[in-house]
Amino acid sequence: MVNPKFSIIIPVAPWDEPKNSIKSLEKVDYPKNKFEIFLIKGTNPSRQRNEGIIKAKGEIIVFLDNDSEIPKDYLKKIEEHHKIYDIVGGPAETSNEDTFLGKCFGAVIGTYFTSQKMQAKFKGIGKLREATEKELILCNLSIKRETLIKYGLFNEKLYPNEENELLNNLERNGIKAVYDPKCPIYRRQRETLYKFSKQFFKYGKSRIEHFKEEPKNISPIFFTPAIFVLYLISLNFFNPLWYLAPLILYILVNLTTTITTTIEYKNPKMTLIIPFLFPLVHISYGLGILTGIFTSKEQNKKGEIIIQKIQ
Repeated sequence: MVNPKFSIIIPVAPWDEPKNSIKSLEKVDYPKNKFEIFLIKGTNPSRQRNEGIIKAKGEIIVFLDNDSEIPKDYLKKIEEHHKIYDIVGGPAETSNEDTFLGKCFGAVIGTYFTSQKMQAKFKGIGKLREATEKELILCNLSIKRETLIKYGLFNEKLYPNEENELLNNLERNGIKAVYDPKCPIYRRQRETLYKFSKQFFKYGKSRIEHFKEEPKNISPIFFTPAIFVLYLISLNFFNPLWYLAPLILYILVNLTTTITTTIEYKNPKMTLIIPFLFPLVHISYGLGILTGIFTSKEQNKKGEIIIQKIQ
Protein backbone atom coordinates (compact mmCIF):
# COMPACT_ATOMS: atom_id res chain seq x y z
CA MET A 1 0.00 0.00 0.00
CA VAL A 2 1.24 3.48 -0.88
CA ASN A 3 1.75 5.69 2.16
CA PRO A 4 -1.31 7.87 2.89
CA LYS A 5 -1.35 11.62 2.30
CA PHE A 6 -2.73 12.39 5.78
CA SER A 7 -2.32 10.85 9.21
CA ILE A 8 -5.07 12.10 11.53
CA ILE A 9 -4.21 11.97 15.22
CA ILE A 10 -6.94 12.16 17.87
CA PRO A 11 -5.93 11.87 21.56
CA VAL A 12 -8.63 10.71 23.97
CA ALA A 13 -8.88 9.86 27.66
CA PRO A 14 -8.74 6.13 28.57
CA TRP A 15 -12.45 6.11 29.42
CA ASP A 16 -13.56 8.10 26.38
CA GLU A 17 -15.11 6.79 23.18
CA PRO A 18 -14.95 8.09 19.58
CA LYS A 19 -17.15 11.14 19.08
CA ASN A 20 -17.80 13.72 16.35
CA SER A 21 -14.32 13.64 14.83
CA ILE A 22 -14.59 10.01 13.72
CA LYS A 23 -18.18 10.43 12.54
CA SER A 24 -17.33 13.46 10.40
CA LEU A 25 -14.23 11.76 8.97
CA GLU A 26 -16.44 8.94 7.74
CA LYS A 27 -18.27 11.50 5.56
CA VAL A 28 -15.24 13.47 4.35
CA ASP A 29 -14.90 14.00 0.60
CA TYR A 30 -11.45 12.48 0.13
CA PRO A 31 -10.19 9.05 -1.03
CA LYS A 32 -10.32 6.69 1.95
CA ASN A 33 -7.03 5.04 1.00
CA LYS A 34 -5.21 8.37 1.25
CA PHE A 35 -5.69 9.04 4.95
CA GLU A 36 -5.28 7.06 8.14
CA ILE A 37 -6.83 7.72 11.55
CA PHE A 38 -5.23 7.08 14.93
CA LEU A 39 -7.31 7.17 18.11
CA ILE A 40 -4.74 7.34 20.91
CA LYS A 41 -5.83 6.67 24.49
CA GLY A 42 -3.88 7.95 27.48
CA THR A 43 -3.63 10.62 30.17
CA ASN A 44 -0.98 12.87 28.61
CA PRO A 45 -2.27 14.39 25.32
CA SER A 46 1.16 15.80 24.39
CA ARG A 47 2.76 12.38 24.69
CA GLN A 48 -0.19 10.75 22.92
CA ARG A 49 0.27 13.06 19.94
CA ASN A 50 4.01 12.39 19.87
CA GLU A 51 3.43 8.63 19.83
CA GLY A 52 0.98 9.13 16.99
CA ILE A 53 3.48 11.18 14.98
CA ILE A 54 6.09 8.45 15.34
CA LYS A 55 3.61 5.76 14.28
CA ALA A 56 2.16 7.77 11.39
CA LYS A 57 2.95 7.07 7.75
CA GLY A 58 1.28 10.12 6.23
CA GLU A 59 3.04 13.08 4.68
CA ILE A 60 0.87 15.51 6.66
CA ILE A 61 -0.14 15.13 10.31
CA VAL A 62 -3.63 16.43 11.15
CA PHE A 63 -4.36 17.16 14.81
CA LEU A 64 -7.99 16.99 15.88
CA ASP A 65 -9.72 16.64 19.23
CA ASN A 66 -12.31 13.96 19.84
CA ASP A 67 -15.10 16.53 19.56
CA SER A 68 -13.76 18.22 16.41
CA GLU A 69 -16.31 18.00 13.61
CA ILE A 70 -14.83 18.69 10.18
CA PRO A 71 -16.61 19.82 6.98
CA LYS A 72 -16.66 17.42 4.03
CA ASP A 73 -14.10 19.46 2.06
CA TYR A 74 -11.70 19.90 5.00
CA LEU A 75 -8.88 17.64 3.77
CA LYS A 76 -9.05 19.04 0.24
CA LYS A 77 -8.71 22.59 1.58
CA ILE A 78 -5.71 21.93 3.77
CA GLU A 79 -4.09 19.86 1.01
CA GLU A 80 -4.10 22.95 -1.22
CA HIS A 81 -2.54 25.10 1.51
CA HIS A 82 0.14 22.49 2.21
CA LYS A 83 1.45 22.90 -1.34
CA ILE A 84 2.92 26.17 -0.05
CA TYR A 85 2.98 26.00 3.76
CA ASP A 86 4.28 23.47 6.27
CA ILE A 87 1.67 24.47 8.87
CA VAL A 88 -2.04 25.04 8.24
CA GLY A 89 -4.68 26.09 10.76
CA GLY A 90 -8.15 27.50 11.08
CA PRO A 91 -10.72 28.40 13.73
CA ALA A 92 -12.56 26.08 16.12
CA GLU A 93 -16.07 27.47 15.85
CA THR A 94 -19.06 26.68 18.03
CA SER A 95 -21.36 24.02 16.62
CA ASN A 96 -24.83 25.11 15.52
CA GLU A 97 -26.11 22.13 17.50
CA ASP A 98 -24.70 23.43 20.78
CA THR A 99 -26.96 24.57 23.62
CA PHE A 100 -27.93 28.21 24.08
CA LEU A 101 -25.40 28.49 26.93
CA GLY A 102 -22.71 26.89 24.77
CA LYS A 103 -23.41 29.37 21.98
CA CYS A 104 -23.09 32.20 24.51
CA PHE A 105 -19.70 30.80 25.58
CA GLY A 106 -18.62 30.65 21.93
CA ALA A 107 -19.82 34.18 21.24
CA VAL A 108 -17.88 35.54 24.22
CA ILE A 109 -14.54 33.88 23.47
CA GLY A 110 -14.84 34.97 19.84
CA THR A 111 -14.68 38.67 20.80
CA TYR A 112 -11.62 40.88 20.88
CA PHE A 113 -12.60 42.02 24.39
CA THR A 114 -12.16 38.48 25.69
CA SER A 115 -9.41 37.02 23.54
CA GLN A 116 -7.79 39.93 21.69
CA LYS A 117 -5.85 38.62 18.67
CA MET A 118 -6.53 35.06 19.83
CA GLN A 119 -10.21 35.50 18.93
CA ALA A 120 -9.19 34.08 15.54
CA LYS A 121 -8.83 30.70 17.26
CA PHE A 122 -12.55 30.65 17.97
CA LYS A 123 -14.07 32.52 15.04
CA GLY A 124 -13.08 32.82 11.41
CA ILE A 125 -12.07 36.44 10.92
CA GLY A 126 -10.06 38.33 8.32
CA LYS A 127 -8.44 36.94 5.20
CA LEU A 128 -6.16 34.02 4.46
CA ARG A 129 -2.84 35.04 6.03
CA GLU A 130 0.38 33.91 7.62
CA ALA A 131 -0.06 33.44 11.36
CA THR A 132 1.62 32.61 14.67
CA GLU A 133 0.59 30.61 17.71
CA LYS A 134 -1.63 33.51 18.79
CA GLU A 135 -4.10 32.64 16.02
CA LEU A 136 -3.67 28.88 15.68
CA ILE A 137 -5.42 26.24 17.77
CA LEU A 138 -4.35 22.62 18.13
CA CYS A 139 -7.77 21.03 17.53
CA ASN A 140 -7.62 22.39 13.95
CA LEU A 141 -3.98 22.17 12.96
CA SER A 142 -1.94 20.24 10.41
CA ILE A 143 1.84 20.07 10.02
CA LYS A 144 4.08 18.24 7.58
CA ARG A 145 5.51 15.17 9.31
CA GLU A 146 9.06 15.73 8.06
CA THR A 147 9.01 19.20 9.65
CA LEU A 148 8.00 17.76 13.03
CA ILE A 149 10.62 15.03 12.86
CA LYS A 150 13.34 17.52 11.90
CA TYR A 151 12.61 20.31 14.39
CA GLY A 152 11.08 18.48 17.33
CA LEU A 153 7.79 17.21 18.70
CA PHE A 154 5.54 18.38 21.54
CA ASN A 155 6.98 19.15 24.95
CA GLU A 156 5.39 16.38 27.02
CA LYS A 157 5.64 18.48 30.19
CA LEU A 158 3.12 20.98 28.79
CA TYR A 159 -0.67 20.64 28.65
CA PRO A 160 -2.71 22.56 27.65
CA ASN A 161 -1.01 25.17 25.44
CA GLU A 162 1.54 22.60 24.29
CA GLU A 163 1.14 23.78 20.69
CA ASN A 164 2.39 27.26 21.60
CA GLU A 165 5.93 26.13 22.35
CA LEU A 166 5.96 23.84 19.30
CA LEU A 167 4.76 26.59 16.95
CA ASN A 168 7.18 29.14 18.42
CA ASN A 169 10.04 26.70 17.89
CA LEU A 170 9.03 26.10 14.27
CA GLU A 171 8.69 29.84 13.67
CA ARG A 172 12.21 30.44 15.03
CA ASN A 173 13.45 27.92 12.48
CA GLY A 174 11.84 29.83 9.63
CA ILE A 175 8.80 27.58 9.18
CA LYS A 176 5.75 29.51 7.96
CA ALA A 177 2.16 28.89 9.02
CA VAL A 178 -1.06 29.94 7.30
CA TYR A 179 -4.44 30.66 8.88
CA ASP A 180 -7.55 30.10 6.79
CA PRO A 181 -10.67 31.65 8.36
CA LYS A 182 -12.80 29.63 5.95
CA CYS A 183 -11.37 26.28 7.04
CA PRO A 184 -13.07 25.71 10.41
CA ILE A 185 -13.81 22.74 12.57
CA TYR A 186 -16.91 22.77 14.75
CA ARG A 187 -17.21 21.77 18.39
CA ARG A 188 -19.46 22.16 21.40
CA GLN A 189 -18.36 24.43 24.24
CA ARG A 190 -18.26 23.39 27.91
CA GLU A 191 -21.61 22.33 29.36
CA THR A 192 -21.66 24.41 32.56
CA LEU A 193 -20.40 27.70 33.98
CA TYR A 194 -18.07 25.79 36.30
CA LYS A 195 -16.46 23.82 33.46
CA PHE A 196 -16.18 26.98 31.37
CA SER A 197 -14.44 28.92 34.15
CA LYS A 198 -12.19 25.93 34.92
CA GLN A 199 -11.18 25.80 31.25
CA PHE A 200 -9.88 29.37 31.33
CA PHE A 201 -8.28 28.92 34.74
CA LYS A 202 -6.27 26.04 33.24
CA TYR A 203 -5.42 28.15 30.17
CA GLY A 204 -4.03 30.89 32.40
CA LYS A 205 -2.05 28.50 34.59
CA SER A 206 -0.61 26.62 31.64
CA ARG A 207 0.34 29.88 29.91
CA ILE A 208 2.64 30.64 32.86
CA GLU A 209 4.03 27.10 32.71
CA HIS A 210 4.77 27.76 29.05
CA PHE A 211 6.57 30.99 29.94
CA LYS A 212 8.63 29.13 32.57
CA GLU A 213 9.71 26.69 29.86
CA GLU A 214 10.33 29.50 27.34
CA PRO A 215 11.00 32.82 29.16
CA LYS A 216 11.84 34.51 25.85
CA ASN A 217 8.20 34.19 24.81
CA ILE A 218 6.81 36.17 27.77
CA SER A 219 4.25 38.69 26.53
CA PRO A 220 2.95 41.39 28.92
CA ILE A 221 -0.55 41.25 27.42
CA PHE A 222 -1.19 37.83 28.99
CA PHE A 223 -0.76 39.32 32.46
CA THR A 224 -3.61 41.84 32.00
CA PRO A 225 -6.29 39.53 33.52
CA ALA A 226 -4.07 38.90 36.57
CA ILE A 227 -3.63 42.65 37.05
CA PHE A 228 -7.41 43.02 36.75
CA VAL A 229 -7.95 40.44 39.51
CA LEU A 230 -5.48 42.22 41.80
CA TYR A 231 -7.21 45.51 41.02
CA LEU A 232 -10.61 44.08 42.01
CA ILE A 233 -9.16 42.80 45.27
CA SER A 234 -7.58 46.17 45.99
CA LEU A 235 -10.99 47.87 45.74
CA ASN A 236 -11.82 46.37 49.11
CA PHE A 237 -9.06 48.42 50.73
CA PHE A 238 -8.67 51.48 48.55
CA ASN A 239 -11.59 52.97 46.64
CA PRO A 240 -11.52 56.74 46.14
CA LEU A 241 -13.68 57.93 43.25
CA TRP A 242 -10.80 58.37 40.79
CA TYR A 243 -9.66 54.79 41.49
CA LEU A 244 -12.96 53.49 40.11
CA ALA A 245 -12.16 54.78 36.60
CA PRO A 246 -10.73 51.44 35.31
CA LEU A 247 -13.78 49.57 36.61
CA ILE A 248 -16.17 52.04 34.97
CA LEU A 249 -14.24 51.75 31.69
CA TYR A 250 -14.40 47.94 31.94
CA ILE A 251 -18.17 48.04 32.44
CA LEU A 252 -18.62 50.37 29.45
CA VAL A 253 -16.53 48.15 27.17
CA ASN A 254 -18.41 45.12 28.48
CA LEU A 255 -21.80 46.62 27.67
CA THR A 256 -20.66 47.87 24.26
CA THR A 257 -19.27 44.45 23.33
CA THR A 258 -22.44 42.80 24.62
CA ILE A 259 -24.55 44.94 22.29
CA THR A 260 -22.36 44.38 19.22
CA THR A 261 -22.12 40.64 19.91
CA THR A 262 -25.88 40.32 20.36
CA ILE A 263 -26.44 42.12 17.06
CA GLU A 264 -23.88 39.91 15.31
CA TYR A 265 -25.54 36.69 16.53
CA LYS A 266 -29.07 38.08 16.15
CA ASN A 267 -30.12 36.73 19.53
CA PRO A 268 -31.38 39.34 22.02
CA LYS A 269 -31.55 36.73 24.81
CA MET A 270 -27.75 36.70 24.88
CA THR A 271 -27.82 40.12 26.57
CA LEU A 272 -29.06 38.37 29.73
CA ILE A 273 -25.97 36.17 29.99
CA ILE A 274 -22.88 37.35 28.15
CA PRO A 275 -22.24 40.54 30.22
CA PHE A 276 -21.50 38.21 33.13
CA LEU A 277 -19.37 35.84 31.07
CA PHE A 278 -16.76 38.45 30.17
CA PRO A 279 -15.64 38.98 33.80
CA LEU A 280 -15.94 35.23 34.42
CA VAL A 281 -13.38 34.56 31.68
CA HIS A 282 -11.05 37.40 32.70
CA ILE A 283 -11.12 36.54 36.40
CA SER A 284 -10.72 32.78 35.81
CA TYR A 285 -7.79 33.34 33.46
CA GLY A 286 -6.25 35.89 35.83
CA LEU A 287 -6.51 33.52 38.79
CA GLY A 288 -4.89 30.83 36.66
CA ILE A 289 -2.01 33.19 35.85
CA LEU A 290 -1.50 34.04 39.54
CA THR A 291 -1.70 30.38 40.54
CA GLY A 292 0.87 29.48 37.90
CA ILE A 293 3.23 32.18 39.15
CA PHE A 294 3.13 31.11 42.78
CA THR A 295 2.91 27.32 42.47
CA SER A 296 5.14 24.67 40.97
CA LYS A 297 4.02 22.71 37.95
CA GLU A 298 2.20 19.42 38.42
CA GLN A 299 3.94 16.52 36.72
CA ASN A 300 2.02 15.21 33.72
CA LYS A 301 0.98 11.60 34.09
CA LYS A 302 2.85 9.14 31.92
CA GLY A 303 0.78 5.98 32.10
CA GLU A 304 -0.01 3.56 29.31
CA ILE A 305 -0.57 4.73 25.75
CA ILE A 306 -2.94 2.68 23.59
CA ILE A 307 -2.81 3.41 19.85
CA GLN A 308 -5.85 2.28 17.90
CA LYS A 309 -5.75 2.61 14.14
CA ILE A 310 -9.31 3.26 12.98
CA GLN A 311 -8.51 3.35 9.27
